[in-house]
Amino acid sequence: MRHRGLTSSSSYEEEWPRCRDEAFAGPAGVVARTIEPHSEADPGAIPIQTIVGDLSRLAQRLRSAYHLAVTLLRLGCAMRRVGGSVEAIEAALLAENQHCCDPPKEERLVCALARDITDRYEPKESR
Repeated sequence: MRHRGLTSSSSYEEEWPRCRDEAFAGPAGVVARTIEPHSEADPGAIPIQTIVGDLSRLAQRLRSAYHLAVTLLRLGCAMRRVGGSVEAIEAALLAENQHCCDPPKEERLVCALARDITDRYEPKESR
């Protein structure tokens, strides 16, 4: 691939640096080799763009999973604060898990969270 100089009056051409074959290894390389014949993008940029896109989607999933875990924790703690029993907290967390989590967390993990909340925190005394 050749690159023309920045000005239209320039009469020189210089060779773009070429990526080593190792840059096209793995799934990102397969995507790059598939897209390359149909794209005007720099062949070396395609694997990088693929990896950045994958990392972005992974980060979004992690943020979503973290948000749901925090939501379940806050709900359980709020219920415990007003005197919720382990059974009541389990039922509420399981319902919220089914309603909000995609895919839902394992039931045993949700129940373990409810038990942990009731073991760690005492109900707040009413004034």
